[in-house]
Amino acid sequence: MQPLIDFFGIKDLIPHGYCLSWSPILLWLHVGSDLLIALAFYSIPLTLVYFVRQRKDFPYSWLALLLSVSVIACGTSHLLSAITIWIPLYWLDGLIKAFIALISIPTAVLMLKVAPQALSLPSVAQLQAEIQQRKTAEAALRESEYKLNTILDNVEALIYIKDSGYQYQYANQPVQQLFGTELEGIIGKKLEDFFFDEVTKTAFHENDRRVIELGERIATEEIIIDKDTHIARTYVSIKQPLRDENGSIYGLCSISTDITERKQIESALRESEFLWKFAIEGTGDGVWDWDIPTGKVIYSRRWIEMLGYAENDIQPMNREWISHIHPDDQAHVANLVQIYITGNTDSYSVEFRLRCKNGSYKWILGRGMVVTSSEDNKPLRMIGTHTDISALKHVQEILQEKEWMLSQSQRIAHIGSWSLDLTSGYLSWSDEMYPIYGVTKETFGHSSEAFINLIHPEDNDAMSMWMSDCLNGHEARQLDFRIILPDGSIRFICGSGELQYDDMNKPLRMLGSAQDISERKYREQQDKEHLNQLAHVTRLGLMGEMASGIAHEVNQPLTAISSYTQVSINLLNNENPDLVKLAEILYKTQQQALRAGQIIRRMREFIKSQITQHAITDVNALIHDSASLCIDEIKHNSIKLTFKLQKPLPPVNVDAIQIEQVIINLIRNSIDALKNCPEKQQRSLAINSRLTPNNYIEISVMDNGSGINEDQQQQIVMPFYTTKTDGMGMGLSISRSIIEAHYGNLHFTSQAGNGCTFYFTLPVSKNAAEDNNSA
Repeated sequence: MQPLIDFFGIKDLIPHGYCLSWSPILLWLHVGSDLLIALAFYSIPLTLVYFVRQRKDFPYSWLALLLSVSVIACGTSHLLSAITIWIPLYWLDGLIKAFIALISIPTAVLMLKVAPQALSLPSVAQLQAEIQQRKTAEAALRESEYKLNTILDNVEALIYIKDSGYQYQYANQPVQQLFGTELEGIIGKKLEDFFFDEVTKTAFHENDRRVIELGERIATEEIIIDKDTHIARTYVSIKQPLRDENGSIYGLCSISTDITERKQIESALRESEFLWKFAIEGTGDGVWDWDIPTGKVIYSRRWIEMLGYAENDIQPMNREWISHIHPDDQAHVANLVQIYITGNTDSYSVEFRLRCKNGSYKWILGRGMVVTSSEDNKPLRMIGTHTDISALKHVQEILQEKEWMLSQSQRIAHIGSWSLDLTSGYLSWSDEMYPIYGVTKETFGHSSEAFINLIHPEDNDAMSMWMSDCLNGHEARQLDFRIILPDGSIRFICGSGELQYDDMNKPLRMLGSAQDISERKYREQQDKEHLNQLAHVTRLGLMGEMASGIAHEVNQPLTAISSYTQVSINLLNNENPDLVKLAEILYKTQQQALRAGQIIRRMREFIKSQITQHAITDVNALIHDSASLCIDEIKHNSIKLTFKLQKPLPPVNVDAIQIEQVIINLIRNSIDALKNCPEKQQRSLAINSRLTPNNYIEISVMDNGSGINEDQQQQIVMPFYTTKTDGMGMGLSISRSIIEAHYGNLHFTSQAGNGCTFYFTLPVSKNAAEDNNSA
């Protein structure tokens, strides 16, 4: 106890209670307040630790640690204030306050730096708003899909969708009933996988080919013969090509209405007027019979009911039909009728809107033919049908709506999609691709060449290799590359893609996406610049610490130069100077001058660089260069330095100055550890290098010092933690950051009393790694 009293000088000081005149009320006011403040301060770190442990994603846990240390120190200061009422531990109290000042100042500075970063993080309200927007979009999409499926499954027509490979992608309930299987048994299959005979399959395939390959929109009759019953069914099919936003055809949509009964009636009608009247009543579509000279028209019951009218509501005249056509469609329909009846076309088929009784409009497919003509070939009588195709039009609207929703989703996420047709070379882009690349649909050439012209010249080779991998069927990784916008600015893009094949397993097209990642890339560059600045500051500190040793290294060749110069002068003063001896001395003088210049040049290169400059480098040469800057300290402390370097080693692509900084920092840490060893103990320092099986070079620095105890091992690489009395605690932390920036890692092994070994790894340069693998 007495040494503690002597250390803190307690016997020379008086308790703080004397200043308070030992007034009980005043005394307990101070004591109670300090104890409560200390208790509160001690509880705050517990809350911070709990918060950090619960929030693993909290990016500033290290700042919470600094704040916790500061608060604990403040609490201790208040606890000592209560103790000094009775025990004058003023020295200890002052040391604690000095510690508080030392840790509070950097903590405050760091908080000033962190504050703008923290403010840039999205708020909870912003995140919730984005989540709500996505939920709303998903709900709307699900509702649209439900409505579409309900409508399609409840119509009588056969409705299906095929892709460009003639494979079914959708089939409604009537189609499933016709095929005798569920939807899962239809998707991905072709017509020939089902029960149709060869004649039927050939006719169907030809119609589909006209739509998909020629881009025709056709309305035709198709006959299906059941292979078991041999019963033929006739359908009127409307087949519409499906196009993407760039006009490329990616499939077809077909609506087929069973007109078997109607066709049978129409055939019999040519033989009997009675059968014709029967057809008017029995067909599922609306039927009309137009007497062209008089303008009178017979409308079937179905034709009238289709529009919601009673039989007596419609006048039997052609003008009645014309008056119900949508104003925007009247001129087009009248023109097609005129072209047909004048013999300029072989068929009459037209889509238009027809007004219903309730004022709404239905989409109608009108088809007809002239059945009677005069002797001079003028049309006298024309009959035809009306087919309600509103469901098909509704399907088309829903498909367009889905395409719009996809486009909006890409815009919100700043992601664009693309498709490259390998046959035509046409490059299709989604709407979001144009603002990402800073071009417009009109200015972009929609070809691979036009795309390559947007890429930064330094990234052209990487892009060409990536596209080659895709085209060769290799699994292509994501590629980060740069583009140059029209204003000259640089933007970073993350691209991905894959190759798709046709039915013959031949390459058909490439599909992919692109995302603007410029903000993330610029943030990474800022972090890297910050690391370079910290590394430069640390190098300056290292050079300051090694100044005396380096000065001694420089002084040796300078002293030798001075001595050799004096000898040269003495030889020149002789009557018969020995020129051979003089040349030898001058050569030695030159070598010593070169040695001094080399030391100074190495010092200058080590401290001047703040910009990362990667180059192909020999690791073993770096180790020798780094050790040479520390050789004076090694000799001064009687340390035995040994090298065990594997030769030859493949080169690495690194910033040589930064790697030298790491090696020097590890060497000097070992020197500091060996200084405390007993004088009789042989102090050893070993530097090793080797190539690992996974193409990394491992460098290790090993000493036989006192080692690192377990408590220090948990914190030794943390920022601002140091075991030295005059250290900043940044050397190992910055070294680890440098190694990680070079895609390696830094670790150590140590046992108290048995020395310590620090290891770090560096990846072999890409070309060298490929040579090793091939070997």
